Amino acid sequence: MPGVPALRKLREGIVVEDVEVVPHRVVLEGAEKGEGRLIIEIAEGKKREVRLLARAAGLHVRRLLRIRFGPIRLETLPRGATRDLTKDEVRALKHEGRPPRKAGRRG
Repeated sequence: MPGVPALRKLREGIVVEDVEVVPHRVVLEGAEKGEGRLIIEIAEGKKREVRLLARAAGLHVRRLLRIRFGPIRLETLPRGATRDLTKDEVRALKHEGRPPRKAGRRG
């Protein structure tokens, strides 16, 4: 189970290929039951970032689950399976890909 120093290291982040990777959120669940489960929220999940973060904190990843892809929650979608997006999910993806509006302009 990760201790305070490991959690601190995870929250501080690391550099991967000259890019700083700092998680948005790091939460330890189940510690009171002796079943530590880490929830690590990152902006992008590329280049094995979660595994590299864990290694830098002295931790070993036994199981890694992606629970969300952008605004889309994957829920119980089996590995390798696909499904159609809902209209709301398509709308959310389109909205997420837009650049932020500049102050003083209407669009």
